[in-house]
Amino acid sequence: QIYALLPCSILLEKGESSSLMPNCNSLVDRIDCHWTLFQIVRRSFAWGCFELSHRILSSRLLQKCSTQRSFFWLRSLSQIANAENTLCNCGTSCISQCLELLNSAYSTICSLAAVDGQDGTTSPAGKFYFQAQILRNRIDFIKLCICTRALCTEMIMCGGNLPFGTRQRLFLKNCPKQFRILAARYMQIYKVYGLHSCQQTKSSLRTMFAMCKFMEAFIEHTISELSI
Repeated sequence: QIYALLPCSILLEKGESSSLMPNCNSLVDRIDCHWTLFQIVRRSFAWGCFELSHRILSSRLLQKCSTQRSFFWLRSLSQIANAENTLCNCGTSCISQCLELLNSAYSTICSLAAVDGQDGTTSPAGKFYFQAQILRNRIDFIKLCICTRALCTEMIMCGGNLPFGTRQRLFLKNCPKQFRILAARYMQIYKVYGLHSCQQTKSSLRTMFAMCKFMEAFIEHTISELSI
């Protein structure tokens, strides 16, 4: 029942009459099996129901961890869900809080990899490589969007152009290259893990790759229009 409700809740959660999310929460409260709850968390992540993922992780699974390692890993997932839910609900006004949560989750993943005694965040053979790279790319994408937004705002305040020879002008010219590099990093992850990932994960990687290429093309078009 929850699996059937999750996709619908994303489409209707902004409607005032929607009661699907409360129904999901009610069904979750009746479940005692921790493995089943974790499967719901995975599916919630896949469908973008970050509020439900964060609720299950923080109020149900974290309290039942049997090892410190499991606790830190689940806490990192909870922070990711909380960050994405905050970004979805509050938009740009809570970007700083979102980045703080994502950076904390990334640090936790790196610490878990260090405990294993392996370079698990930079080597594809490491068990935490996929999670670490996804987090690192997500953080970099948000930061690049913040930088681009600030430069575009300053450009508008300067009358549609940036003064020649300024640092802001050079940063704006460098932004397309940064998005192009980030797109290549997403494609590399897709090539390494594409065959072993679920359809939702592969779709998310392709979407982020397309978003990076879109931002690259948009900035290059803006630069060409202004003859920067």
